[in-house]
Amino acid sequence: DYVTEVAHHIGMMLEGPDAGLRRVLALTRHKMQSKAAMQAAELDRGAVMCNLVKAENLPSRSGPAQKRKFIDPYITFSIARGNPLKQQPGVEQRVMRSRNKDRKAAVRRFAKSLTVLEDSNPMWNESIALAFPKKFEDVPIEELWVHVLLWDYDSLSTDDLVAHAAFPLSEIRAGRMQEVAAHNLHPLPGSESDLSKSRLWVAFDPCMLQSE
Repeated sequence: DYVTEVAHHIGMMLEGPDAGLRRVLALTRHKMQSKAAMQAAELDRGAVMCNLVKAENLPSRSGPAQKRKFIDPYITFSIARGNPLKQQPGVEQRVMRSRNKDRKAAVRRFAKSLTVLEDSNPMWNESIALAFPKKFEDVPIEELWVHVLLWDYDSLSTDDLVAHAAFPLSEIRAGRMQEVAAHNLHPLPGSESDLSKSRLWVAFDPCMLQSE
């Protein structure tokens, strides 16, 4: 608990005097991320613009009720084959392995939002470009999904995967998900998190997603 508290305060301190530097670095990363996705769109089957607005009623960190803290949420988007919500236990380990490999890729599979510190009702209002992976170029679009992952940032350890949602890429390409709407967040297999009131407001623009 002591280490957790120290890590939390360090994170809050960074949002103080160094907040400007952190924001500049984050915005620079976002611009590079979007540029890489646009370049990939020109070469492969395109990209999806993910319009992330906000979330509400996100769960607190586990622990005694009097010591529970709000999470430091951020969102990642990726394209997966098969409905991720129907996967067997072990989703977090598989995703972490994929993200570790992704850090060295020229065009990253995981598009990431900014992190909001200690907030159960975060506002993002971000448009995030998600590149279409080259390895899926011959896969029928009906088999592909946009996997949305909710994470809890940890300054001293590995970030925790909290919840997820999934959206058929075929529906996105057809233009049926362009309006911002509230969507349920789902617990990971084996998780006991109460997400009954948790919602994520998001929309997807298929303007860069090419037809087969």
